[in-house]
Amino acid sequence: MKIVIFIGTRPEAIKLYPLIIELKKEKSFNVKICFTGQHDFLLQKVLNEIKIRPNFKLICKTKDANLNMLTSKLYKKIDKVIKNYKPDLCIVQGDTTSSLVAAIASFHNKIKIAHIEAGLRTHNNQEPFPEEFNRKTISLISDLNFAPTNNAKKNLLDEKISKDKIYVTGNTVVDAVNILKKKFLFKKKDKKKFILVTCHRRENYKNFDTLLKNLLLVVKKNDLRIVLVTHPGILKYKKNSKNLEKIKTNKKIKVYSKLSHLETLQLIYHSHFIVSDSGGIQEEAPSFKKFILILRNYTERIEGINLKISKLISFNNLNIFKNITYFSEKKNLFPKNIPNPYGDGKAAKRIAKILIKWSQRKTS
Repeated sequence: MKIVIFIGTRPEAIKLYPLIIELKKEKSFNVKICFTGQHDFLLQKVLNEIKIRPNFKLICKTKDANLNMLTSKLYKKIDKVIKNYKPDLCIVQGDTTSSLVAAIASFHNKIKIAHIEAGLRTHNNQEPFPEEFNRKTISLISDLNFAPTNNAKKNLLDEKISKDKIYVTGNTVVDAVNILKKKFLFKKKDKKKFILVTCHRRENYKNFDTLLKNLLLVVKKNDLRIVLVTHPGILKYKKNSKNLEKIKTNKKIKVYSKLSHLETLQLIYHSHFIVSDSGGIQEEAPSFKKFILILRNYTERIEGINLKISKLISFNNLNIFKNITYFSEKKNLFPKNIPNPYGDGKAAKRIAKILIKWSQRKTS
């Protein structure tokens, strides 16, 4: 069976890496990787780390991050890959624009679609934007929906997706974390406590200055250190921010914008707790027993909220300052007996087994 796996961003590469390993073990599968090219620099670093080499490399970046222009470029080039290679199955992950376009292009060419990490929902099409719309649309046309949790499965069933197309597998990001934890020894090097803060989402660009103001207030009023990790795009968007200049010169705050995935995981491991708008970090943090304050109004990863190992906070007023200050004084934020609610590290093996059985049924 001919399979094409589409990768457009760094998180997609990280989450698909364990599945690629498993699928390439199956001799009846001819697996090809298509890199669609949005996170060129960031993705290349992680591809080098995990030693993935794309078979198809597309260049689909846009200067102003215009979603319609990106969609147009992606569709033309992905459609060409599908028509030329004629796969039996296309695999997409998550909720990016490249995943949406790859799924639609496959559907138009009558190619079967498998959706990894299906069923995540905030039930608000504007947050996260455009991801909520993207993943709902992908699930609608997918032949196989691999839901990471039972809650994700329930979301799909509520949307009238056939139960025969839904499989609960866990999230492959937990597999990826476990692989790296075995490969690299994580040791405590610095006993000084720091709070890890990350911010990159498109809908939070307008809130970035509010975050910076709160962080400056945190270190002014408390004996705390902060490590701030941002996406290069948000720094470009706020390049003239006075608060950003103050942050960069503050001795209690370190700013990074181009870290490798392994470096990010090491920061998660060494941190006291995390403040972030990242979906992936919400899933990775429990593997390191780290509590997380979520910089959003909504989260699609409700499992952490229910277990009280994460908390939703907003950008309103001094909410960030108050929460960081409050939790910085707490010990044992993450109960030791709680496993990662997003997976047990065996998701990729489960998905591979399901795909093997599914392919056998198709050829018999």
